[in-house]
Amino acid sequence: MTNPSTTSTSSRLDRRQFLRRATAASVAAGVAMTGLRSDLADATSCSPLANRSLVCIYLGGGADGFNMYAPLETRERGSTWETFAETRGDIAVRRGALLPAGNGDFGFHDALPVFADLYNRGDLAVVSNVGPLTGPTSPADVQAGRRLPQSLFAHDAQARLWQTATATVGGAAQGWGGQIAERIGGCDNGAVVNAAISALGSSVFLGTANGGYLRLTPNQTLRRMGGYDSTVRGWHRQDQRDRVAAALGQVLDAAASSDSELERLVAETTERAILTNAELEDVTASELDMGSVSGNPLKAQLRLVAQLINNRERLGMTRQVFFVTMGGWDTHQDQNIRLPVLLADLNDAIGSFHDAIGTGGLDVADSVTTFTTTDFGRTLTSNGDGTDHGWGNHAFVMGGSVNGGRHYGEIPSFASTNNPDDVGTGRAFGGRLVPKISVGQYGATLARWAGVDDGELDAIFPDLRQFDTRDLGFMS
Repeated sequence: MTNPSTTSTSSRLDRRQFLRRATAASVAAGVAMTGLRSDLADATSCSPLANRSLVCIYLGGGADGFNMYAPLETRERGSTWETFAETRGDIAVRRGALLPAGNGDFGFHDALPVFADLYNRGDLAVVSNVGPLTGPTSPADVQAGRRLPQSLFAHDAQARLWQTATATVGGAAQGWGGQIAERIGGCDNGAVVNAAISALGSSVFLGTANGGYLRLTPNQTLRRMGGYDSTVRGWHRQDQRDRVAAALGQVLDAAASSDSELERLVAETTERAILTNAELEDVTASELDMGSVSGNPLKAQLRLVAQLINNRERLGMTRQVFFVTMGGWDTHQDQNIRLPVLLADLNDAIGSFHDAIGTGGLDVADSVTTFTTTDFGRTLTSNGDGTDHGWGNHAFVMGGSVNGGRHYGEIPSFASTNNPDDVGTGRAFGGRLVPKISVGQYGATLARWAGVDDGELDAIFPDLRQFDTRDLGFMS
């Protein structure tokens, strides 16, 4: 937390002036935040990169990436559609339901036309067979119990490993999104809004030991202190509001100059909350047409994110890390019914989001990168009505700075016999694929684009030093 006595006056509104105008605003309901460590800015390349916003879309439950992006005509490592369909059985996306991507070797599920369009114009990349790893791992290692992440195939554990880029569930692991935000957030010392922002409650991905993150709720209006909300302001006379504002100003003034470190901390936290709430109240009330968000929570969250991105200049922000989430992807049952509905909502949300960013008059196409994470992949095999918990999975990265129109990494084999990627090789086929790319490599590529110095990447991604490739190349 920055000491109030060292905070730049140019980055703060005059307290008394603000309190007179804002009539004693306080922390908004549903909003929590703390300061960032500005010393980490030294590890970040700030000036040459201009604006950078990362948007993490977490698909809770384990999304079936293999039906989102599937082979058509390719013969890469035995991944023809016929082999794919034979292994997946009734779960396989139909060949006729695939939208051709690039040269037509692969296709996107027909519920994902936005994905196909972004891919074909070079703004979407597929990162193939990625997941938590401690280092390069083979099926033989799995069978011998060597170098394995903890609690494979368990929801809570694997969700945590994906969001911390570690291989252990316990300990003091921190979210890699939050650690990126700490480093790039120091570029915006004049901003009162935290660089790390969750659009729906708490997030392991943004949590760190050194600072908090802003937690918003898309369907909850930001409110001022009770009795001073614009809808109930008439309940109190102006002279009462003035007295409250003056009293609060005196308390903050006294605390800011106090000999007590705790009192100074309380003063700055309160002041930052007042300023943050005022900024966000105005920004989130700004007009933004993304169509109806009813029945699509992800779209509602991305609408909030788009408002914050479109108002970066007003907020004094050049760097942001967002977390949004969409549940329901644990398709053990009714997958052929549920998955198309999930994909359609995902497609609608992302399409509307990409249309909305930049409508505030800013050219943001190259400065916003959206990417997916999830618990794990699904099994290649069907359980009769769905799929079970897997390991490796496809991830998707979108934006104007993405080197898109291709997939990165090695497409896994989809064969049901002698599959070199299956955890059960040499035993019964399990349909669970050993990842070839680690979450650390995936995250480090995004972190480098966001401005994190290469020397800081190992501290954020502990497994990265085990791999020869530190940058997967999907960002320009």
